[in-house]
Amino acid sequence: MTVWVSDNSKHKIRDDDEKRREALSWGKMIERKIGEAKKWHGMDRARYRGKKEVKIQVLMTFLVMNIKRLLRFLEEKEFAPRAMGA
Repeated sequence: MTVWVSDNSKHKIRDDDEKRREALSWGKMIERKIGEAKKWHGMDRARYRGKKEVKIQVLMTFLVMNIKRLLRFLEEKEFAPRAMGA
């Protein structure tokens, strides 16, 4: 029996290195944030018509998500030493 393997498949088998795994892990984190935006911040449907308006909606949504994330990080940083020291 003969099995033919395409050049693309050979390349995928050979290309299992550290950089590829790191890129895949970054992709998972990005997809998680996009899923959060769709589920909790109204990105499952465009509110306005037109590329420009949708672009503004996306930028504003992710800006707010990043600000919320930054505030959460700063709160943890501010309160963590007090709890540890007390």
